[in-house]
Amino acid sequence: MIDSDVKQLAESNTNATNITEGLFTVCDSEFRTSMNQGDYIRLSLENAYKRVVCNCWMNNYSGPLRFNANEVVMITGKEKKLNSPNETVDVYSADVVTPTRKDALTTIPESLVGHSEDLHRLIDLVESICSDELRGFIYEVFSSREFALPFCTIAATHNPHHSIEGGLLKHSLECAEIVADCPYLDIIDRDIGTVAALFHDAGIILPRKMGRNACHIKMIDTLKVLHWPLLGLDHDCPNFGKALRDIWSLNKPIKHWGYKEKMPIATVVQMANRISTELDMQKQLFSAVEPWRNNVKHPITDQRFWRQSGISTSNSEPEIEQACLMELQNDR
Repeated sequence: MIDSDVKQLAESNTNATNITEGLFTVCDSEFRTSMNQGDYIRLSLENAYKRVVCNCWMNNYSGPLRFNANEVVMITGKEKKLNSPNETVDVYSADVVTPTRKDALTTIPESLVGHSEDLHRLIDLVESICSDELRGFIYEVFSSREFALPFCTIAATHNPHHSIEGGLLKHSLECAEIVADCPYLDIIDRDIGTVAALFHDAGIILPRKMGRNACHIKMIDTLKVLHWPLLGLDHDCPNFGKALRDIWSLNKPIKHWGYKEKMPIATVVQMANRISTELDMQKQLFSAVEPWRNNVKHPITDQRFWRQSGISTSNSEPEIEQACLMELQNDR
């Protein structure tokens, strides 16, 4: 009797280890019929950490029969061991849900982001924020797929910086991380500045969506994009909402907005934006020129960038340097 109980417990533990449950974003959905005439739904699902292929067999499945791309689903099923790079799961149940709190970030598909490590950096950055209200604000913003997907995938600009796929997320992260590492701000100011830096260019998603020229971005677009989450933040902590609006509205006329004082946090955010922008511009420019060049002018902004030439401090061209070396060898 005891041996049978132990065997049953071991079998139940083995089965439990194969159970998969989690939140994923739908990448693809297709209704299929197997070779033995069994009907099933094939789902391609992904989140910030992994990609799974799911089979929803009609004779052992409870849930929707249709799924739309970018919907977030909660699945429960059993993992199958197959010779496949992707995890395969037989799904028993599925429900379409609205992601909340941290799930708003972890359900963003890793493959959609230009650089997957940027998505993981974003999750870590948000977790490092001490204020529950500001963390909740960020989660609320990213709970909208209409915001989260373009924010993580589009370029920051056409030119001259962060113009690659996922450039907006990368630039925003760089700015936020610079502010978060500022040692001279207290915890609350650092949290506010980090959030302000993260979303300082959020309005960029509007021109792409509405077909306007991205060069004419104004801070009012950021306030439009974040309008509803800001109202929620006003309810939870009015001072945070006002501080963020102040920072994002500094370029607007005083008579229009009524904000007369410039906060030190705003200066830190602006400098972080400038540092991230110029570092990327320098990186792009020097990647396109000869390695011996130590100064270059940007073709659009006419701004000059300089870098240390490395081992050699000479400004001469490589051919001249090589000729000098050969002449020295001949003299020996």
